[in-house]
Order: sequence, then C-alpha cells, then structure tokens
Amino acid sequence: MNEIRYTVRNHIATIHLNRQPVGNAFSTEMMEKWCNIFAVVHQEKDIRCVIVKSDLPNAFTFGGDIKEEQHLKDTSARRFSHLGQACAKCLRDCPCPVIFSIHGYCLGAGLEFLLSADLVIAADDIQLGIPTIKLGEIPGFGGIGLLGQKIGYANAMDLLLTGRTLRGEEALRLGLVQYVIPAEELEQKTKELADTISGFAPLAIRKMKQVLRHTYDVTLEEQLIYETDAFMEICQTTDRKKAIEAFLHKKPSPTFQGK
Repeated sequence: MNEIRYTVRNHIATIHLNRQPVGNAFSTEMMEKWCNIFAVVHQEKDIRCVIVKSDLPNAFTFGGDIKEEQHLKDTSARRFSHLGQACAKCLRDCPCPVIFSIHGYCLGAGLEFLLSADLVIAADDIQLGIPTIKLGEIPGFGGIGLLGQKIGYANAMDLLLTGRTLRGEEALRLGLVQYVIPAEELEQKTKELADTISGFAPLAIRKMKQVLRHTYDVTLEEQLIYETDAFMEICQTTDRKKAIEAFLHKKPSPTFQGK
C-alpha cells in the first residue's frame, strides 16, 4: 500500500498521506517512510518548498496508531517516541520551508508534527487537538514542549488537560495556523502560497529558515529527552492500558486508580 509518497512539480515537493483504512494513523512503518522521504528531499537542491497534505476526504490524520501504541512498554515506548521525534526533526531540519495543508481532523501526532512545520494553511473544517489524555497517556513526539513554546503555558495546558479540539478561527488566534481557508479553496490557496515562496531567491529562503530555527531550537533537544522519559513511564501504567482498551472497544471511560 502506497500510504505515503511524494511528487515534485516546479521546484515544489508534495508529500501525500494516504493510509486510508485508519485515517493516516502514524505507525512505525509510516514514520520510517516519512523520514526516508525527507532524507531524499533534503538532498534535492532543486526543491524550494515542501507541502505536506492528506489525500483522505475527512482528515489530515487521526494521530498515532493506537493499535500499535497499546503494546508499547519500556524500550519499545522509547523507540516509538524517538521515531516520532525524528519525524518532527525532519521538518525542522528540512533546508527549505515546509507547509502543512490540513483539513478535517488533525489530532495527536498530526498536531505534534504541525508544530515543527514552517507554515500551516488550514481548511475551515479543521478539528485540531491532542486528545492523548483520553487514552491515559501523554504526547511523546515533542508536542508538550513545542506546544508550550508556540501558544504559551496556560493555553497549552488547556488543550493538553482537556483533550479538546480547536476549530479554525481559534487555531488562527493562537497562532497554530497562519491561514484559514474555505475547504473547497484549500488546494488552490496552498499551491499559490508555495508558488509565491518558490518564486523568491532560494538561497535567501533557506538561510532565512536556518537563522530563525536556530533562535528557537537551542534548548529543544534537552526537552525532547525529558519528554521521552515521561512518555515511556506513562506507557507502562495500568490506567493507560484501561483507557486504550475502552477506546478501542467503544466502552465508557473507566475509573482510574492512579497507577
């Protein structure tokens, strides 16, 4: 199954997410393919801009693959967390700007990765959030620290502790997206934005991103190590196991015991 692929047109690479049966849920295999694609894009000097989009009609992604995540323990949780963080790092390290073009649901890992994109253009039907608290766990791909940096401590705590989703205008107000567009215009507006960026001097564009990223990423790696340790610890709790089982089997939320 071609669940993730990329195409190139007029100096613009477009990465297509198309894992249809599970709403582009990010599994280990899909994240490894993501990293491989970005490694290729990184080497292509002719690419001036990257678009990441979903080919599904109702979602950018539902987040991480819950059926895989439910089995994570200790070292497997650490590996999964590191792989997700590597996917986000691909966006930050990409020498040219990366645009996320999102519609419908963009949850969990989708929002975590979005935080490392350079620009986000969203359809007005988006539902954006990190509902991992409903599964008895925490984000493990760098989303906690990056979300706090992006929208401030209290706003980040609100989203993380309630698991609620944002609509377009609130996401715009918080700075999580830069454009909110009618859904039927998303593809055309994304193309226009990418074409505008690609029309400028490519070396200046790359250097602009490099300098601005350096300003924000100087302490990020330490934060990621701390976040991985916390993610691994939570992956071994009984509460998390009960929450995921309830979610997968569509049962009422269980009673939690704090262990």
